[in-house]
Amino acid sequence: MSTGQYDRDYAEWAAETAKLLREGRLQEVDLDHVAEEIEDMGKSQRHQLRSRVTQVLEHLLKLKLTSGAVRENNERGWRGSIRRQQAEIAQLLQDSPSLQGKLTDEMLPRCYSDAAGIVAAEFDVQPPTICPFGWADVLSH
Repeated sequence: MSTGQYDRDYAEWAAETAKLLREGRLQEVDLDHVAEEIEDMGKSQRHQLRSRVTQVLEHLLKLKLTSGAVRENNERGWRGSIRRQQAEIAQLLQDSPSLQGKLTDEMLPRCYSDAAGIVAAEFDVQPPTICPFGWADVLSH
C-alpha cells in the first residue's frame, strides 16, 4: 500500500491496512505508518488523561475561589463536570493501567498551572501558586 494513500485519504488507508492485516498480507502493509499510528494512540491517551486532570483541577479551583451568585449559579455544573471527568479518568486507567504511572508528582503541578491560568483569566482572581489539591482530590468520585 502506498504512502501516498496515507497522505491523501487516511480513512481509506486505515480500512485497507486493517483488511491487509486481517488477511495476513503483511508484505503489502505500510509498516512505518502503522507504527506511527500506534505510537500516536498512546500519545493520545496520555494527552486525554492530562486534559481530564486539568479540567478537574480547573473546576476544583473555581469551587475554591468563587462565591456569591457566580458560585451559586455554577456550582452544580462544576461538580457535575468534576464527576464526569473523574469517571472518564477511572475508565482510562482501567482500559490502560500503565497510564497510572503517568499520575506523578510532576504531572499534577503542570496540570494545575494550566488550570490556574484558565481560572485566573476567567474570573480575574489570583489562584494559589502551589497546587492546593492532591491526587486523592482529583481522582476520588
